[in-house]
Amino acid sequence: MLALLLLSLFGALPTLARHPLGDTLGGFFKAIYSNEGVDYFPPGVIHPNLTYTENNVVYPIGTTPLWKHAVERPVENEFNGWWNGYFDHLNQQGVSIGTLFLEGVPVIYAARIRMRGNVLIEAEVQLVKDDVEGAQGYRAVANDSWSNAMGPDFEEDVSDPTALHPMEKRLSWDKMMDLMGRYYAGGEVDTTGFYKDCYRVNNGRPSLSCATMPGVVAASRARGRGRRYAVSGFVEMDRQAVFSFATVDVDGRSWLVAESLRFNKLEKIDRIEASWTEVPYGSEAPFVQPVRPPGSEDWE
Repeated sequence: MLALLLLSLFGALPTLARHPLGDTLGGFFKAIYSNEGVDYFPPGVIHPNLTYTENNVVYPIGTTPLWKHAVERPVENEFNGWWNGYFDHLNQQGVSIGTLFLEGVPVIYAARIRMRGNVLIEAEVQLVKDDVEGAQGYRAVANDSWSNAMGPDFEEDVSDPTALHPMEKRLSWDKMMDLMGRYYAGGEVDTTGFYKDCYRVNNGRPSLSCATMPGVVAASRARGRGRRYAVSGFVEMDRQAVFSFATVDVDGRSWLVAESLRFNKLEKIDRIEASWTEVPYGSEAPFVQPVRPPGSEDWE
């Protein structure tokens, strides 16, 4: 029902049409790219008490420059937008990391939305506005190194440990939480949790080692606060991944860090994608991490 309602309201971006929450997330971005603000949404889709943030700052949804000037790709520009989506159907969340253009400038973004039934109740967006080089290189890096969630490697290949998990062999919710917990335990990175060919992208730039990360991201692992996450991989066509947002203070400055950890069939992290940007000092987004969701016990 969620897919049919949102598809009828928004339509679906082609790259996300294989998943009900993809229709929802696609509709959210179609609303942004319409530049119509809140007027784009049909009545009843936005909860009256919806919380919306950009870079940890609360705004009325639809009122910021993002909603008035963003485009997915300029007509006369060789760099096109790109995104990767993950879907946490147990908590009705959709998350995405990618690129868009804001007032003519390429921007890296990360976004998370959360539904309650057919109503949007939370939305947060991270915008990396001060790294044009990273944003411009993001699509090429992603296409070369990151197995896009909608890419050809969806097809099952038992000889490829990075291929999509068959449904009967999915990692449990608790297992992914355990792997995420080991990664975010602080101190030395537990490299035993990484696949031998694990690949990392930091603000659009490739790193040959998943254990090598910028200081802001490393600090977020150790002492990120207000962490909330979406866990993907419990319905057909989903990659198994955890997508995390957290805020960290480093040398008198605060940073919002978004990071996705993707798991392969060997129960190893094989891809990490991270983006970060400075936010108002001491700020923290007003979201509460959902508890263990109903239905996760079905994946033990």
